[in-house]
Amino acid sequence: MNKRIVIPIIVTLAIGAILIGSLLLREHNKLTGAQVEIVVLRESLFSLETTLTEETTARKLAQAEIITLTQTISGLEANVAALETTLAEETTK
Repeated sequence: MNKRIVIPIIVTLAIGAILIGSLLLREHNKLTGAQVEIVVLRESLFSLETTLTEETTARKLAQAEIITLTQTISGLEANVAALETTLAEETTK
């Protein structure tokens, strides 16, 4: 082949290889950045799940305390009613 034909072809192929290489490198950097973001998002998700679990546990404990207090109040109301009945009986004698 003629040098005038081969040299432009080689130069064109070299320029194409450089362009493709730079595009691949840029896309690789984007992929690496996306992977880092995924790791950060996973850590944030884990943190949120932990917080949600803690909040759910705290809410359940508060509900249990409310139930216990309600039962205690009901028992005290029953005691007050019994004392009122006893007092009424004692005052009518």
